[in-house]
Amino acid sequence: MFNTEVKNENEKEIVCRKTCNESRKRNVPCPKCKGYYSKFSIRHHIQKCIPMKGKRGRITIQAECRSLENNIHNKASEVLKRKVFPVLNEDDVTNAIRYDEAIINYANYLCRKFTSEHHYQQIRANMRALGRLVLAIKEKHSHC
Repeated sequence: MFNTEVKNENEKEIVCRKTCNESRKRNVPCPKCKGYYSKFSIRHHIQKCIPMKGKRGRITIQAECRSLENNIHNKASEVLKRKVFPVLNEDDVTNAIRYDEAIINYANYLCRKFTSEHHYQQIRANMRALGRLVLAIKEKHSHC
């Protein structure tokens, strides 16, 4: 519960296992036990926590973990929160679109228009294109 609330800069997440490496600071929740683990070591925990039949890829595990986090605008639809957004890479473009209300509203519209799962990649591509546009505009106006 503590990790899901909005925190100020001085408060840190409560994690199940701390890391010494500062570059590996990002923590994600386990889909089953909701414990926070390093995004690099979550796959080891999940092997013990959730018995799997077959093999899961690292990207699938990371997407499942990110779908539990609500690091997106509160106007985002459930499809956008659970299916479309978690698969995006964590980079500057994703951070630019995460809380942009206009892009989220457009993505919600696309989710209502294209309901089939094979369209989700198209929706992600459109969101990333708009995110790159937003970053380019911000960079252009910062030089003026």
